[in-house]
Amino acid sequence: MHNLVKTLINLDVIHALICSIKIDDWFQNVVITINDDTTKLQCIFEQCFEIDLKHQRNYGKNVNGDKKDFVYTMYDFDVIEEDGLYIFTLCAWPLDGRIVCKNIRIVTFGTEDSSDTDGSIVTQ
Repeated sequence: MHNLVKTLINLDVIHALICSIKIDDWFQNVVITINDDTTKLQCIFEQCFEIDLKHQRNYGKNVNGDKKDFVYTMYDFDVIEEDGLYIFTLCAWPLDGRIVCKNIRIVTFGTEDSSDTDGSIVTQ
């Protein structure tokens, strides 16, 4: 098991809600923000070479203002290293994804019930 996977498990990411996925203009960086009662963090994928995100076609994707009829919950994820790159896969049904990049940073934000410090950074 990769150290980044162990770190995410220790940060209680399993079953946490993904509240945003942002990809910059040139598909160079991806930021996944996870924010629920116990976990607040960002996974920052830098110098991306592949970004593949798939929402199940048979599952609704309606958004009305701030409300949407779907949620992405982290069920499974993995990280492997290959040829100097990180390959991150995730299952957050109804979303599946794969991101290939040169670097992954994890930034945690403290919560009222957490001993984490705002903006603490875990890098690999």
